[in-house]
Amino acid sequence: MHEQVIALSKKIDGLGNEEKQFFEQFIACKKKFSEANSRLKEKLREINESGKLISIKNEVNARRKRQKIEDLLKEKEQSVNEKLKSGKKITTEDLLVFQRE
Repeated sequence: MHEQVIALSKKIDGLGNEEKQFFEQFIACKKKFSEANSRLKEKLREINESGKLISIKNEVNARRKRQKIEDLLKEKEQSVNEKLKSGKKITTEDLLVFQRE
């Protein structure tokens, strides 16, 4: 009986050492995970910011394009008005520009 208690005690001590090693491994893995998670969050923040910048850039480009088209249509409209005032023939395109109003 005494020998069994001593054997069990040694076994318990061995398990305690094993537990300590596993806990240290757990802490190391948890630290690595935390670092990786922090890097991931930073990358996601950067991607989000990049997405916002791209969205703003696209909106600016779309506005410029719309403004360019609007300016071109105004020029064509002025051209049509000049043709009408001077009595020149107008084309189908001229009529389409005129209908835009």
